[in-house]
Amino acid sequence: MFTDLPEPPDEVRDLWDSSMAERVGTMLDGEHRVAFLYRTPDTSTFRYRVANTVDALNRTPGGRLRAAWFCDEELRALTRIVPELDAIVVARYPWGAALRELVVMPSQVVQPGDGCGLPDC
Repeated sequence: MFTDLPEPPDEVRDLWDSSMAERVGTMLDGEHRVAFLYRTPDTSTFRYRVANTVDALNRTPGGRLRAAWFCDEELRALTRIVPELDAIVVARYPWGAALRELVVMPSQVVQPGDGCGLPDC
């Protein structure tokens, strides 16, 4: 059937078992950067909508796009790196003042004449 499958990893960690510093470092290493926001990591919706997607993007060989996930308690830290991001994906996060601030911030970062503020616009 398949003969060129990669070897399975020796150790499998939960995808949410990493520090914010590790996640941000990985994301900032990319040419294009995407932040995913989810309220609290869990084994259901977070796993398949956020963690698996971030993991797949970061494991793409030669990929120029890198991603990281953030949760409630990291929202303030995320707002500080918005100028470094190309996109923010919000997954099942309740609307409130903190999310409104995050959503409004990119429009304040993009300068007139910069197009849409994203690569290849």
